[in-house]
Amino acid sequence: MNSDVLSGVEKISRYCCVSKAKARELIDKKIIPCIIKEGATNRYATYTFVVDYVKNRILENKAFSFDENASKNTLMNQIFTKYPLERRDVFGDNNGVATVFANCNLKGGVGKTTTSITLASALSIMGARVLLIETDPQSNISIYMGEIVSGKCFSDVVLEFIKTDKIIDVKECISTFEFSNSKFDALLSDDRMLGKIEKINDNSFVRNVVYRLRNDYDFIIIDTPPSLQASLQQSYIASEFLNLITLPENLSVSGVRNLLSGIEELNEENINNGKMEDLCSIEHAVVTSFDGRMLNDQIENLLILEKTLSEYGVEPESIYKIKKSVVYPESTSRIKGGCPIYDMNEQYMKAVEDGDKYFELALKIYDRRISNVK
Repeated sequence: MNSDVLSGVEKISRYCCVSKAKARELIDKKIIPCIIKEGATNRYATYTFVVDYVKNRILENKAFSFDENASKNTLMNQIFTKYPLERRDVFGDNNGVATVFANCNLKGGVGKTTTSITLASALSIMGARVLLIETDPQSNISIYMGEIVSGKCFSDVVLEFIKTDKIIDVKECISTFEFSNSKFDALLSDDRMLGKIEKINDNSFVRNVVYRLRNDYDFIIIDTPPSLQASLQQSYIASEFLNLITLPENLSVSGVRNLLSGIEELNEENINNGKMEDLCSIEHAVVTSFDGRMLNDQIENLLILEKTLSEYGVEPESIYKIKKSVVYPESTSRIKGGCPIYDMNEQYMKAVEDGDKYFELALKIYDRRISNVK
C-alpha cells in the first residue's frame, strides 16, 4: 500500500497528536486499519475508536510507562511518538487456536450473512486470519460474493461424512476472497446440503471440522440457517460464543425470546449430561437496518429487545445498532475488488461512517481473543 497517495492522514495525525509521517507509519504497520475506496478518496471510518483502542491496549501493557496526570494530547503523543509501537503491542502475537463464533437468529432476512461477511472483512483488515463457514444450504454467502461454487465445498464434506462417516480433507474445499485491503477464506455451501446435516447423528460434526482448521486461523465465523435445526445446534456446539442478529421490527424481536429459550434448553441439557465443553451463550446482539426516522416503533422494539436480552445476561452495551444508511453490494463485482464491508458509491459515502459499529464489534471480539490468549 502506497501511503503517499492516501488522503485523510492529516485528520489522523491531528487526532493522534503526531506528525503526518508518524500517522502514515501507523497506517503502514496496520496499527490503524483503514478502508480503501478505489480512486482519489480514501476513508478512515475507524480511526477514532481504533486509536482509542490502541491507546487503551498500550496503557494495559506493563512494558510501557506513562504520566497518569498527563493531558490527552501529551498522552497520545507519548504513545505514538515516544514508544516504538508495533502491531504486537496492540494485537498480541496471535498465538493459540482460532476463536470460533456463530451469528444466528431463527428468522431469515435479518442480516446474518451480511454481518458474517462484514466481521470477516473487518477482522481481516486488522490483520487477522479469518475463515467463514456457511452451514446454511441457501448459499447466501456465495450469492452475496457473486461466487459460483465450481470445486469442492462444505457440502462435499457433509455428503461424504453421511456416506462414509469420515471427514475428508477440508482444506481442499476452501475458497479465498481477496480485496484491496482484506482477505479471508470461506467454506461455502450449495443446495446439495439441503436437509443433509439433519441426517448426521454426531452433534460434534461441525466442531470436528473446525478442529481440523483451528491452527490455521485466528477467527472462524459460522453463518447459520434461520431455524433451531441440526445445523444451528452443530454451530452452537462448535462455537465459543454467539452473536444474535435481528431487525428492530416486532416479528424479529418477538422471535428472539424463542431463540434464547432454545439456547438455554440446550445449555441445561448439556449441563445435565456433563458436557460442559458444549455450553454456549449470546455475547453480543446486532440490530440491523436501524432507522432513526421511525423512532416510535423502533425504540419500543429496542426496549423490548434490551429487556429480553438482559434476562439472559446480555447487557445494553453489547447491543450494536447498524444504521439503515449502511448499504451493501449484491456481489463483489459492484465494488471492483474493494472491501465488501460497504457499498462505496459516492451516493453512500456517509454509510462508511455509519457502519463503524461493525468495526467496533470486531475490535471487541479481537480484544476478547487477546485477553484469552494472554
